[in-house]
Amino acid sequence: MSNTKPKSQPKNAGELAQEAIQEKTTKPAPQPAQFVAEFGECEIHGKYPLNMQDERGHVRWYPPMCPKCREQSRASELLASSNIPPRFAACDFANFEATSEAQQKVLARCQSFAEEFDKYRAAGACLLLCGRPGTGKNHLATAISKRLLADGYSVLRVKAAQYLDAYWAKSFDEREAWLQRMALVDLLMIDEIGRSSNAKSAQDAFFRIIDARYEAKLPTLIATNLNREELIEVLGEATYDRMTQGGSIRLTFGWDSHRSKVRL
Repeated sequence: MSNTKPKSQPKNAGELAQEAIQEKTTKPAPQPAQFVAEFGECEIHGKYPLNMQDERGHVRWYPPMCPKCREQSRASELLASSNIPPRFAACDFANFEATSEAQQKVLARCQSFAEEFDKYRAAGACLLLCGRPGTGKNHLATAISKRLLADGYSVLRVKAAQYLDAYWAKSFDEREAWLQRMALVDLLMIDEIGRSSNAKSAQDAFFRIIDARYEAKLPTLIATNLNREELIEVLGEATYDRMTQGGSIRLTFGWDSHRSKVRL
């Protein structure tokens, strides 16, 4: 009698597949490593997260810097690139002194212009801030700029005298390219338009940039100590007419100077 064991029959494809399924269902799933949150410490803003865990269990790392400091640094860079001077960097809607009804109305209109800028931009509507020195025109102009920069719009501030000097210093070809770049900024702010700008050559220079932005249907913000009649005299009828179309806004800062209250 032979002691040889019978050879086992080879498994067919169905049996192999069934075993693979059974092994997969009975094998315990690997447990993800326990997430350990890490934090950094900012001397100014305190503790901030360095990492997080997404919905798939993957660990994601934030940039190695306090997020509030990073946001402030970006805001400072945007203000600098927009030519906003450091003196006005802290100006915001929240710290504008609005004690009278007239001041509150002007503040509300400026906030509306910033919050609904997409509407004003689509219409090419300009904003004219007119009034005596020290009444907060630059404060609110800067607050508008900061809000637009935070929303991703481009802003450029230029003093009237600086604009005129640069305009006259350029050759014809340089001037055309320079004007086109300025014409495409989402909001152009022209500050300190005064009687010193009152000359035929200055009127022509202002007309060129305002007309370029008028054709591009983009808003311009003017801050001036002049009243309506004086501004028309300086800019010229054609330039002023272009600035008052498309639902433009003219606000009068008719109260006393804030600066006179803090003089020594």
